[in-house]
Amino acid sequence: MDILFTNNDKVIKLDSTSYNTADATPILLNETDNIRTSFIPTVVDNPNDPKCCVNGKLVHERKSRKDKIFPAEKISKKDVKIGDIMEISLSTSETKALFDGLKDLYDLHSDIGFVPSGVNKYSRIDKSLLDLIRQFGDIGENFSAEDISECISTLTRVLKNKSNTESLSESFKPYANNNEITDFTNIVNISKLKLCVDFFEDNEFNDNEEDWQVFLQENQWLISQLFSYPTTIYDKKAYVGGKKINNDGGKVVDYLYRNNLTGNIAPIEIKTPLTLLLGKEYRADIYAPSNELSGGINQLLRYKDCLTKDWNSIGGKGTINFNPECLLIIGKTDELNNEDKIASFELFRSNLSHIRIITFDEVKAKIKNLINCLNEE
Repeated sequence: MDILFTNNDKVIKLDSTSYNTADATPILLNETDNIRTSFIPTVVDNPNDPKCCVNGKLVHERKSRKDKIFPAEKISKKDVKIGDIMEISLSTSETKALFDGLKDLYDLHSDIGFVPSGVNKYSRIDKSLLDLIRQFGDIGENFSAEDISECISTLTRVLKNKSNTESLSESFKPYANNNEITDFTNIVNISKLKLCVDFFEDNEFNDNEEDWQVFLQENQWLISQLFSYPTTIYDKKAYVGGKKINNDGGKVVDYLYRNNLTGNIAPIEIKTPLTLLLGKEYRADIYAPSNELSGGINQLLRYKDCLTKDWNSIGGKGTINFNPECLLIIGKTDELNNEDKIASFELFRSNLSHIRIITFDEVKAKIKNLINCLNEE
């Protein structure tokens, strides 16, 4: 995505420490009650190699649960004795967080061209939004960077404070007609949808289920688009029953979605784009579902069975139907690289009863279709 950094909102803070260096906002890689891993960056003007403009320290801290703050005692590379090795391993999500944070810093330095003096805060802005503002006739062409920054800041505050189009319309009524307000809200929605598409494309090789669960929780409207009826999150990591008398064997589904009109529940299980859809060729031209796909289906069937049997006993509110629809988000259609694989997969999923299987790239395609519809409007 084309980007531009502008003095606007707090995302990256630069605090100059000399005429050519500035401490930047720490990049948090992981944090729990007693562990914290972060990268402490410094942005540098490097005339010998301008592209090499960031250095820093990788910091891993540990404390006991009784300690309120992390200890200040440091162990550095200087403390490594001859024959010793200092090793700090990073998980895939930690490595991705480090990559994203460093990319922001490199982009920022490239955009402003130097290390500024004093304390400055910068935020990432979609360049298409800036280009849009500049297209507002002669006034837009004459906008300065400060004008654009203030304009975006004002719009952001309005959007945060107004919960729906009707209240937004009241705010803008003195300045625009209904058609113009509709166009504006479409532009805002398109920007939101494009951010979702960017997330799918940036994470197509992300095999961390939790990252996808968080994303879909923050954008729960996406799930509603996958059903033929309006839905909202009822609960995440929801217990759906199934415990034995010894308190073992409880079942926890990724999400429970509820139909806003009928109240029926939909268990949802989320895998990753890298999860395989098909296994080996069973016979000529026939492919069996993968262990992950068939296992995910059986997992949902078990959740569904426990849910319908134990709904009242586990504290579920209201009533649910006895045959709720389930949703499994898994894999990518890129794997289906010939007609036999496509046929095997489509025949399999189309003949399932009350279980809907959709791939991650199909979700992304639905988002792109929404963008096209809004663009036409």
